[in-house]
Amino acid sequence: MVLMPRFGFHSSLLAFSMFVIGSGCGARSALHDSDASMDHAANHAILADHTLPVDSNTKRFALRFFSTRLGTIYSYETLLSKTTNLDPDGAAITLHESDIARYRVDSAPSKRIQIELTEAAQMRWSTALDALKMQGAFTVSLDGKLLYVGLIYTLYGAAAIDTPIISAGFHDPGSSPGILKIGAQAMAWQMRDDWDSDPGMIDRPELRTLFATRGALDSL
Repeated sequence: MVLMPRFGFHSSLLAFSMFVIGSGCGARSALHDSDASMDHAANHAILADHTLPVDSNTKRFALRFFSTRLGTIYSYETLLSKTTNLDPDGAAITLHESDIARYRVDSAPSKRIQIELTEAAQMRWSTALDALKMQGAFTVSLDGKLLYVGLIYTLYGAAAIDTPIISAGFHDPGSSPGILKIGAQAMAWQMRDDWDSDPGMIDRPELRTLFATRGALDSL
């Protein structure tokens, strides 16, 4: 009779136990790795929701010019009522953030904003800008939300217009092509002090953020 060593059964049992334990650890490890992967994916998704990529082709910002002459309007409420029904698709010119090389402001809140167009935008829009009529309307929006409206007007007009105004350069002697100047109201560029309108209406933090992200924000 051949006798099996006494330790053979125990060794087999020990080996089987080690296998089960090892398999359990492997499963737990795989489960842990799976959970970690899911957590990483969830965190990535959360960050993606709060991060806006810088894309030169995005069109979040819109500066629109309308050719219809509204006449001289002195109060913002009246101007707003006359521009409420303007169709964005009917704008003579629409500029986006990709058309703007520099967005210049004074310390906040700035009553003056200078927009300098890219060379491509100047070439595309110079003729249309020259054809704009004084006392037409312009609008500024971000992500489809209207931020403010104003009048196309000369920087040196003496009328007490208490609405934002924009000069496209050609209206004022000595101005440069491709430079648009916005004032919180008439004479803003001549340091008028009797303010009825709020400079914060045109100098919006969200616009500063947008152009800073694009590397276009600068000082006057």
